[in-house]
Amino acid sequence: GSLGSQGVQGVQGVQGGETKGFNITTINGPYTLQTSDVGNLIKINSGVSTVSISSNTFSFGNSFMIYNGTSTKQTISQGAGVSFYSGDGTAVIGNKFLSENQMTTILCSSSNNEFIFVGAYTTI
Repeated sequence: GSLGSQGVQGVQGVQGGETKGFNITTINGPYTLQTSDVGNLIKINSGVSTVSISSNTFSFGNSFMIYNGTSTKQTISQGAGVSFYSGDGTAVIGNKFLSENQMTTILCSSSNNEFIFVGAYTTI
């Protein structure tokens, strides 16, 4: 038989070029995570820093990564009313710590006060 008419043309695809990584927030001292950090990489760049997670700030599915780019152990602080869990779902009481060149991903897991840590961290 004969060839049918051409269909509707699809939408233009993404153009080639530079691939985009994460937005990076570089910190050099104490820092409290904000909603603008969702989906971003927080890089601890120098000095001694405490990264704090406050209650009633994030929603289910919000996530961020924290990378310790210093040569000293850094603290991830558990704000009042915030619960931390390991990747296997075990409740972990108290602050978390990142050693030199460690990175962790943090996910807001249910209510805005529960967070799951996946990746490197220590509890001491």
